Amino acid sequence: MAPAPYLLDLEASRQRSARFGERAAAAAELEEVDAARAQEYALISALLVHAPDADLLHRLARLPGDSSPLGRAHAELAQAAGRTHAAAVEREYFDLFVGLGRGELLPYASFYLTGFLHGNPLARLRRDLAGLGLRRSPDFAEPEDHAAILCELMAGLASRKWLAPPGAERELFAAHLVPWCRS
Repeated sequence: MAPAPYLLDLEASRQRSARFGERAAAAAELEEVDAARAQEYALISALLVHAPDADLLHRLARLPGDSSPLGRAHAELAQAAGRTHAAAVEREYFDLFVGLGRGELLPYASFYLTGFLHGNPLARLRRDLAGLGLRRSPDFAEPEDHAAILCELMAGLASRKWLAPPGAERELFAAHLVPWCRS
């Protein structure tokens, strides 16, 4: 998979990473389950931030599947990617997330939890990100409670790209994804 777009400002995290034991985290090997979780979050982030291009669709079409629920989802995603074209996906993405005036879905926690953009869920997320030394990239104009940013955050924490205190990943997931990103 392509690396996740950098929606969060990495410099802010690097400046504070020493506080959370950079040496210990760097020395610890990334466990297989953490790496797999990071890859899944990065994939979801990439699919939510913009429509997949022909190259990404080609790579998605080669995703392996297996009999597990996640493996079956990968196989279905691979089949769908193999049956479509970038132009069709781009149009569907536009209709779903952008639209004329507004898309069918607004991928923001504040909207789903309060009915308004820029609400208290966004303020709480910004506070938590600041506590980790993270901030939205100046190149990305969307509010931080966009589902793509949240998935990138989780990918960065799972892969230890952004160092955080023990338990921070679980706490951020419970506070900022569980309340509105349920299956």
